[in-house]
Amino acid sequence: MKQKRQAHGAESETRAELAITPMIDVVFLLLVFFLLASRFKVAEGELKPYLPKDRGAGSHIPPIDLYEVRLKLLWHDDQNRPTTDRKAGHVVLKLSNDVYPDKTILDPVTGKLETVPDWEALYQDLLDFKQVYRGTSPKGLPVIIDARRLVPWKHVVSALDQCLRADLENITFAAPKIPLE
Repeated sequence: MKQKRQAHGAESETRAELAITPMIDVVFLLLVFFLLASRFKVAEGELKPYLPKDRGAGSHIPPIDLYEVRLKLLWHDDQNRPTTDRKAGHVVLKLSNDVYPDKTILDPVTGKLETVPDWEALYQDLLDFKQVYRGTSPKGLPVIIDARRLVPWKHVVSALDQCLRADLENITFAAPKIPLE
């Protein structure tokens, strides 16, 4: 403790003062130390859902239709392997795991012979699928056209034409695959 003397005339009075600043510094440092040294409990694997308990699944959720036709348009080379060479490939049409036969035609635009799928066989198969469809979609048989990146658009349009020719209304296009990094 520090004593301070004050002289007032003949009488001297001794007053004690506390040095409070170092004490505040120490308390502050202890507070910071305990805040940084403490560990808070983290709940692992616990999810707290806040769902309504008085209702079930709403009727606005559309049912999942398990009956669908997926047309895959792939770009393959002469050995029937996928290729990235635009000039050395041809289109391959797959419905499920069935590969449609190819036929060679003369392209009216370029004047060259070209290998294309048998679009008439696809049309007949789409008619057969449409007749036996027992799904829940109000638009009818769902068809998904999945064309890969190098497939020329004229083949995608040809597949779409066969779907429209078979009076199918529920036609969608598959989104391109996004590679995982």
